[in-house]
Amino acid sequence: MRSRLFILLGMLIFILFFSSCINIKPTFTDQDKFFSSEPEKTDLSVYGSPPSAGVLPIFNSNCHSGNIYEIKKLALSNFKGDSIYHQIEMQEIVYNGETIVIVLIYQHDDKMIDIYYPDEIVLSKANFEKLLNHVEMCPSTYESSFCLTDHGFEMKLNLTDKFGRLIWIDFSENKPGGEFISLIAPIGSGTKEPQYFPFIFIDKFGFLRKNCGTSSLKIGKSEMKLDKIPFTPYYLTRYSLETTLAEWLPNTEKVMQLSDTMPAMGNTYQVVNNGGYIELATQTFNYYGRNFHVNYMPPIPDLLALKDNQNIEGKFCARTDSVSGIMAGTYSITKKDGKISMKIEPEKGWQPYPGKLWLKTYRWEATILPENSKEVKVKTEWNRVK
Repeated sequence: MRSRLFILLGMLIFILFFSSCINIKPTFTDQDKFFSSEPEKTDLSVYGSPPSAGVLPIFNSNCHSGNIYEIKKLALSNFKGDSIYHQIEMQEIVYNGETIVIVLIYQHDDKMIDIYYPDEIVLSKANFEKLLNHVEMCPSTYESSFCLTDHGFEMKLNLTDKFGRLIWIDFSENKPGGEFISLIAPIGSGTKEPQYFPFIFIDKFGFLRKNCGTSSLKIGKSEMKLDKIPFTPYYLTRYSLETTLAEWLPNTEKVMQLSDTMPAMGNTYQVVNNGGYIELATQTFNYYGRNFHVNYMPPIPDLLALKDNQNIEGKFCARTDSVSGIMAGTYSITKKDGKISMKIEPEKGWQPYPGKLWLKTYRWEATILPENSKEVKVKTEWNRVK
């Protein structure tokens, strides 16, 4: 009897522990509460010279694809059973006004990602290498699609890989009722030397359901085994019907004119006038009509007007048009011997799997040094921290 109780207790602990490892109910930061301890304005005592021309335009975001194409939707599936590949990703993009699907197939340990795309389009390998460590471009001819139908999610692929093997996917749910969530995808979370922070916000995000129609993935003659999310009715096959991508604060090193206050293309600044000093309250990036906003509290001060021996701290909180508080963190600014240093550190976010929050390993650092009376030298870069 006692042994049976131990067995039952062990099973209960196992279920409670492992079922808690996957959390598909997102939580977001309450911006008002997060900002509540911060002053609404910078103390004017930090300034030691007249106001500059405006916000130094180093707070920008770029398009992931370099404005070559728009990514509209994503779908990814993890599986076991193949000696080379373990994950397939499909991206629906708009390229020169035409909607097409490109396919990214990940080798084990993501040591190489093969990117299959139609022969008639031109894609830059460099754009993908900024986010993914090692890629090989594979122009090809194939059939592919994924969408949400009246009966649920559907994903199809008929592709011959670079090794000459047929890859066949047929996912077809047979009843409606899937639930959607939103999150920042940890794409690029393994990059050791990031060129930017990968803000890849996936909205209307769902999972392929178990026992809900057809779920077949074959490579060559072998049927793959789809990865499952333990103690849930879902496979680790997920999709997003609306995606917002931004290369937030891309690394840069250049000399800037003090009179230059124009943000990069697609970016706008919301500023406040604090006693004549123009301070940055919000940076907004427009990704094909979908916006990514970063709010700062207190607003980032007029950096070029700061006096020496200053230490300033504040917070930031990011949102999209549909969800607020998807990422939050802190910023700090110092000025010593004429050198301005700044750090931005993401600290809060949500991920559906256990372990250290991946975005907390990113830290942005900037240095600003005067070159002469009209120019400053700016260097910004992201680093990964343990």
